[in-house]
Amino acid sequence: MSSEPVHPGPTVSIALPLYRPSPRYLAETVASLAAQTRQPDEVVFRDDSESSVEDLVAALAGDLSYRYLHNPQRLGMVPNWNAAVSASTGSHVLLLHQDDALEPTAIEVMSSAFAGNPELSICGVGETRVDEQSRRRSDRTRPNHRSRVFVSPGVYRLDYPELTYLMLRNGQVFGTPSALMFSRAHFDRVGGFDDSLKQSVDIDFALRMAEAGGAMYITEPLVRFRSHEHQATQDNIAYGHNIADRALLYRRHASGDVCTAEQVDRVRASFVVRATYDGIRAARNGRWRVARAAASQAREYYSTPRAVGERLVELLRWDNDDAR
Repeated sequence: MSSEPVHPGPTVSIALPLYRPSPRYLAETVASLAAQTRQPDEVVFRDDSESSVEDLVAALAGDLSYRYLHNPQRLGMVPNWNAAVSASTGSHVLLLHQDDALEPTAIEVMSSAFAGNPELSICGVGETRVDEQSRRRSDRTRPNHRSRVFVSPGVYRLDYPELTYLMLRNGQVFGTPSALMFSRAHFDRVGGFDDSLKQSVDIDFALRMAEAGGAMYITEPLVRFRSHEHQATQDNIAYGHNIADRALLYRRHASGDVCTAEQVDRVRASFVVRATYDGIRAARNGRWRVARAAASQAREYYSTPRAVGERLVELLRWDNDDAR
């Protein structure tokens, strides 16, 4: 099959930030790029490791058009994401993480979405979770998972108010960074990813991008997202970063006329339930500072008994009233 798109479309850069990459996982990531039905116009490897892995990248890259950049001093995770994107030259960028992989049609499908919608700023797609051995995980799907919100297969156009409500109430329902393609012009306009957040960087970025342009979600699972025990999520939860990020997201995005009064009540009720859960989990593990922060957040965002009760019933049913 030709590596060129069937219809004229955007130029696509893959920004691939690195930090002490696993050779096996990175090999799968790079192989998934070589197998694309629509090849990327460039791949930018931005290495934040102490020692260069340029030889590993060269051995894996094959015929891909790529550039390797090694940071002289460590930037940190999110600044390295921004640096990788900033070094790219395509009109559109996919920030692919070193442990994840793309399905063969991922770039073709996402770039086609932008070709037909020039005003679009960001596109998210579905994902399949795999374990450390690249086997598909069979975990029970949580009620707030994106597949429980976008239940009808297909394409969803989302404006900023709707995406804000869905993300604040349910969490990351739009896509992890590896599942997002976005306009480079809009990325520059919003200032990239905000490293003042720890756990919710991708949520905030997607919302700011949706506010600047428009968002589209495609339910097709086009990304293989690897879950393993060393991911930063567990540390963020242990140190209470998710609690602080939740409050920042609310202050930044739920103000003004973005959400209706009813939606605000539902968001706040969700915050109460999630903070209570965080507090119980922290107390069980002896993390009393985090437990106190969670209890304070539950008190701060308490809205009405009805809203909190409805959210609890919804979760006990293992259901999601936001299903579309």
